[in-house]
Amino acid sequence: MSDNLPLVSVIVPTYNEAKTIEKCIDALLKQNYPKNKLEIIIVNDGSTDETKKILKKYFEKIKIINIPNGGPSRARNIGAKNAKGELIASTDGDCIVDPNWVKELVRCFDNKQVYAAGGAQFAPLDQSQFGNQIQKFLEASGFLGEYIKYKKNGIIETNHNPSCNSMYRKKVFSELGGFEEGLWPSEDVDLDYRLKKMGYIIKYNPNAIVYHYRPKNMSAFRRMMYNYGKTAAILAKRYGFFRKIYFEPIFIILSVLLIIFLTYINYYFLIIGTLLILIVIFYFNIIKKVNLSILFLALYEWNRAFILEYLRKI
Repeated sequence: MSDNLPLVSVIVPTYNEAKTIEKCIDALLKQNYPKNKLEIIIVNDGSTDETKKILKKYFEKIKIINIPNGGPSRARNIGAKNAKGELIASTDGDCIVDPNWVKELVRCFDNKQVYAAGGAQFAPLDQSQFGNQIQKFLEASGFLGEYIKYKKNGIIETNHNPSCNSMYRKKVFSELGGFEEGLWPSEDVDLDYRLKKMGYIIKYNPNAIVYHYRPKNMSAFRRMMYNYGKTAAILAKRYGFFRKIYFEPIFIILSVLLIIFLTYINYYFLIIGTLLILIVIFYFNIIKKVNLSILFLALYEWNRAFILEYLRKI
């Protein structure tokens, strides 16, 4: 039975993740997938903490590649070039994968037109309170960016899976040049867009689960949202507005201008606009239990970065 299963190479780029990399590797070593069909490749992207020292403990069980720091996209590509698997899976050094993660992703490749797959993201049990608040925000806003999807029954087609929980056919990954180096985050959005343009199918399996540690403080979260907004604008300029989230800045700006304009006509519109804002706040804060400071910071940083980058001359 196992002879029919494909060889899978799991690639994990890591940079200064000494606090989580052991958990990540231990979870990969406990996969419910034949050991002779699983290759684990850790690409140490120039870490300056204890990561390299920790990795030495696993040198007999996994493949370790040490490189100068060049970013996650480059690290994943280097890992892919050294991979032997027909399928290459991708996760991060701050992720803990479910024991059935590889097996569930492989299930998605049930026909030759499926070239990529991904799964769900949850919070680790020992994550900080702040990290859990970030998780709630990402879950509540997932319908816009498809970074975190609602849990569904069964495997479905999708347009995008994040690189912390994804799998690709190595052949087409290599033919497309892998992830664009220097583009991070959103390198996974770019690759999935190119796959879809070629007519390939991307699938999502809610049972392929990773537990993802989130930023530990507001400063790190601010940087994350700014980088997401900036790279989103780069792709919007390159390919057009092919994602729902790219319309968010336009919607917000037009909504504010419309409320201001209508207020000059009748002050009742100011009341209506205020009520709509309160409804949005109620949805995120009360129903979805999203911290308002996190919500407003995310909106501010993402939209600020998107607009500045989109208006910047190429």
